[in-house]
Amino acid sequence: KIGAHRAIKSYSRFGIAVTVYLLVANLLAAFMSSEIFFEILRLFLGLEAAHTLFESVYFLWIIQVVCMYLVGYPIFRLLLIGIPSKREEESSMSLEELTVAFLICMAGVQIGAYIGNFVSTVVSFFTGYFPDDTTTVLITESPIWLVVLVVVIIGPIVEELIFRKVFIDKLSRFGERLAIVVSAIAFGLFHGNFNQLFFATLIGLVLGYVYTKTRRVRYTCILHMLINFIGTVPVLILSDDLAILDELIYTEGELTAGEALSVMSASFSVIGYALLQWALAIIGTVMFILVLAKRKIHLSPKNKFALRPIDLPRVAIFNIGSLIFVAFSAFMIFLSVYPII
Repeated sequence: KIGAHRAIKSYSRFGIAVTVYLLVANLLAAFMSSEIFFEILRLFLGLEAAHTLFESVYFLWIIQVVCMYLVGYPIFRLLLIGIPSKREEESSMSLEELTVAFLICMAGVQIGAYIGNFVSTVVSFFTGYFPDDTTTVLITESPIWLVVLVVVIIGPIVEELIFRKVFIDKLSRFGERLAIVVSAIAFGLFHGNFNQLFFATLIGLVLGYVYTKTRRVRYTCILHMLINFIGTVPVLILSDDLAILDELIYTEGELTAGEALSVMSASFSVIGYALLQWALAIIGTVMFILVLAKRKIHLSPKNKFALRPIDLPRVAIFNIGSLIFVAFSAFMIFLSVYPII
């Protein structure tokens, strides 16, 4: 009973901390995008400079970095002060093991992405609203170096610190399996949309396992960075080819020889990228099946506080903090498919 009580309090604290983090970051982002903030900038920079800044893609990234990483993340850490961490010895993983983990993650990305797209399509059909993928639009309009800096480097580091380092260190004393599963679901909900919910949850399970086995967050950061790199940088490199296809493939009438050659070249590049992703996903699926067949997934059954199966729902879900976080995440997902504000 003592263990269950402490687990409920700790999981609840984490749910509240993540909710406050997201709430503060979103409110601050809304303020920095508002007319009030524009008027403040106009007073200091002048009308023309303020307009130029607001219309710049760099300003949108500045908002993201300031709100999510420079303000939100420190608040999140402050709210968890006092929850002890489970100290474990660090261990290493071989390059082969990391490669297998990466391939399994890529399988999770493809499977989760298709589930997410299907759910988004179904929901959009009933709501009548088909949302634009604003994140993808922002990425495609940004220089590669900026996407690499924020999406490939900074974002994965902060998210791994939150959902692997902090979450698992502080909550695995109540059970490693429970910590991995809940942290993965929280990681999926954290993204606030159906497109990312499912694949983020699936790769969160793999990253959580890798961190639990090694207690080295650099491993999960590397894996997370590789996943984000493959999902963004090739798209930017292929942006010209995608533009050619959009412009020419639906052109009425016959294409000229030069236009046909451009379409073929662009098609080979785009199809090649898609085939690469599918190849990695298929190999990853096979690897996962082999890992399960050989029973290579092992977690420590020893926990400082043993929880009864009957306590698990209350610990993971039915506590104030977790319910608030799930409700807030559901609201953000609802807004992503049916923006009423």
